[in-house]
Amino acid sequence: MKVSFCIPTYNRAVYLELLLQSIKTQQAHSLDLEICIADNASTDSTEELIPVWEEKFGIPIRYKKHANNIGPDRNYLAAIDLATGDYCWIFGSDDMLRSDALVSIENELNKSFDIYLCDRRELDITMSTVKNAHRKWLSKGTKEYVFNNDDDRIEYFNDCESVGGVFSYLSSIIVRRAAWQEIAFDESFIGTAYPHVYILLKIIQVQGSSLSYLSEPLALCRGDNDTFESAGKAKRVLIDYAGYFKLSDALYHNKPLVKEKFESILSRERPYIYTTLMIASYANAKERDKFAFYQQRLGHQKLMTNLLFILGPIATALKKSPLLKKITKKILK
Repeated sequence: MKVSFCIPTYNRAVYLELLLQSIKTQQAHSLDLEICIADNASTDSTEELIPVWEEKFGIPIRYKKHANNIGPDRNYLAAIDLATGDYCWIFGSDDMLRSDALVSIENELNKSFDIYLCDRRELDITMSTVKNAHRKWLSKGTKEYVFNNDDDRIEYFNDCESVGGVFSYLSSIIVRRAAWQEIAFDESFIGTAYPHVYILLKIIQVQGSSLSYLSEPLALCRGDNDTFESAGKAKRVLIDYAGYFKLSDALYHNKPLVKEKFESILSRERPYIYTTLMIASYANAKERDKFAFYQQRLGHQKLMTNLLFILGPIATALKKSPLLKKITKKILK
């Protein structure tokens, strides 16, 4: 069994070396490994370090540096295009692998599911302080899914706790390369931040396709380093709504119940009251209007959303008070 670690990167040489180290130090597995790095025209030392890393870690590295930055979405896909393995583990270049991840996954891979989805452990940016020891993507424990009809997809969407369950987080995803290659990509998803999600959702539309959810935090997430948040917290939230509504419209436009269940995952990922108060604190007028439009689609009246916008100072208090945030989440449950 050959596993390709497919890693899109841009100017993350320091973090990338730590990721490669976490792959190299895996023990007690018999998997054949390769590293596939798609470099989005980095200006740091990534290119010069490739031969150094290949010698240091003893794992073959397939490397492609684009002449120009082609954007994150195309670079995600480019990393997988480099792969030759049976399975592709798509990995963010600033994350790391849990020390026993490969021995944990090896027997599972022998079952030949199309997609494997694992949970993550959330740390700070230095990877020294644990913020969340186990972020679960699904409400169930480890579970296997076979998708033969819409009822199977509805069951899966009902089990999803967040958009991580529908593949938003790269480092949690392992996909059978042959299944990935069978999907014709829709170019309109370039620019959404979720081109890979389109392909994975198309895979589970294939009759008889399969997914194994492993309720283990095998991926270690480096917190406070979200590239998409650099443009602002409000814009980061709106990326999720825009991307997932586009996915919903494209894939489930003629399946109203599937569409409803898929879109409801957004509400579980971003609870209405808390998220609205946060948007009130960080968004400009145009962003607030866009957010209100998305909430109308989820069944929330624009008047109520605008009333919550008036309570912006509460959003700041919630941001600063973990206790208030915890209480709010409990109320919403």
